[in-house]
Amino acid sequence: MKFDISSFEQRFFLGQQPAGGSLGDYRRRLLVGELSILSLFFNIIYLILDFFSGGTIIIFIYILNIGLFSWAFYSNRRGHFEMAKIVLLYTILISVYFFGSNNIQNTQTYILYLPLILLAFTVNGYDGLYFSIAFSVVTLLLFLLDVYSSFSIFPRVNLTSQGLRLMSTLNFIFSLLGIVYISYFLTKTHFLS
Repeated sequence: MKFDISSFEQRFFLGQQPAGGSLGDYRRRLLVGELSILSLFFNIIYLILDFFSGGTIIIFIYILNIGLFSWAFYSNRRGHFEMAKIVLLYTILISVYFFGSNNIQNTQTYILYLPLILLAFTVNGYDGLYFSIAFSVVTLLLFLLDVYSSFSIFPRVNLTSQGLRLMSTLNFIFSLLGIVYISYFLTKTHFLS
């Protein structure tokens, strides 16, 4: 019995949706499903690390994120791509801001904004160019608020030097993985078309 990865991938990430539309639309729907699962996985890792390092103040954000990413995944499978895309993008954006503004030291959380902007342009395509530009402006404003003010919704957390290195390393690795993954997606879509 031969196992067809692309068929499994489509059934897992997109459910029983009809395959209509362009290849780019299909691939963008697939990307939203894949990144919903990836974001869910990253939040579970951060949740476990924060829980064991005593950072219990923002654990409920991780739990909320896990619920929102699960909902985005489910919505995308049900054919509600636009809603899933918006939930995915804004959940990541607001979370990056919350986590970045929560730390007294610089854990370089801001580096996570870069793959997020790339993702916005990728999942919106050329038709959603203005939405992507507006999303980038909001991202820039949150970055500036994070870097140039001490405003934080939650009490700020002071990490140990080991915790600081770990979070900085994870933020870089997750950002790098995001950029590589989205770049691979764009390259493969271009190749297939």
